[in-house]
Amino acid sequence: MKAILGIAFVFTLFIAALLFYPGDNNNDVVVSQHSTAGIPETINSKKSAKFTQRRLPDQLSYINPLKDQPIERIKNTLDKFWQDCQLQQRCQLWLKQLQPQLSAERFALLSTYRDKKQQLQQSMGQNFTQHGGPLNDKIASLKQKHRDIFGLHSSKLFAQEYALWDYKTEVSAIKEQNPNTDLAYKLQVLETLQERLKQENPSNEFGFLSNQAIYQQALTLIDIQQSTQQIQQEKAMLAKRYLSAEKAKATIARNQHIVEQLAKRQQYQQQFHLLQQDLNHQRTTLYAAMPESQWQEYQAQKIFEFRRDFFQNP
Repeated sequence: MKAILGIAFVFTLFIAALLFYPGDNNNDVVVSQHSTAGIPETINSKKSAKFTQRRLPDQLSYINPLKDQPIERIKNTLDKFWQDCQLQQRCQLWLKQLQPQLSAERFALLSTYRDKKQQLQQSMGQNFTQHGGPLNDKIASLKQKHRDIFGLHSSKLFAQEYALWDYKTEVSAIKEQNPNTDLAYKLQVLETLQERLKQENPSNEFGFLSNQAIYQQALTLIDIQQSTQQIQQEKAMLAKRYLSAEKAKATIARNQHIVEQLAKRQQYQQQFHLLQQDLNHQRTTLYAAMPESQWQEYQAQKIFEFRRDFFQNP
């Protein structure tokens, strides 16, 4: 009996082993291995692809502009390259990857641009603080600084800046050469200058030839020695001449508000000055014997009443 029970027990263990431990199943093992090892591999692959898609266009997008654009149009590309690579802290890597794609001249311009621009900015700041001469002399000095730092490329690389400077010089000359002429004549000369520049630059790339910029330049031609009323009339005329109807209306209203505020401030200062003079006179005459603490209270009350009455009356 015991032998039979023992055999039955062993047989039961054998059946259980077959059910729960089915032996070497290569297919199951392979699937299990691929299901665990494959997941991080797929994730890494996706991450790598995503990283490549995000990074490569950043640097490769500069190749064609740097290779094909004339120097006159390349400055914005140079500025953006250095801004982007510094933001991502990859400047040296990008330069290394772009070097084989560019000519030696273009790569030298790209790789030295940031340092030269910083040097130029420092030099320009010193130039304007130390140079107090006429505008023409300042501009000539600035152009020389450009040539000293950027060499032969300076005139083309900074063509737009030079065009703006030259334009401002000519606008300034209109005012200086016509001190006693009316505004209409000076505007005629200004508009002739603008038309010439537009013909020379049909694409109108220069922002200083926009209507808003022309309006701002025309404002500088107004004779500030005139009465406030005359100046406001001429400002309104210029707004209507160069701006859209809606923008002109808003500009005129804003200018009028500014004039009213300035007049209000001037009126306040004049009347407050008269009050102070009157209080000083009272202190030395009518209230000479009044104790200081009492005088301070009296003076503060008078100033309070003045301010209350002034701002209550529009």
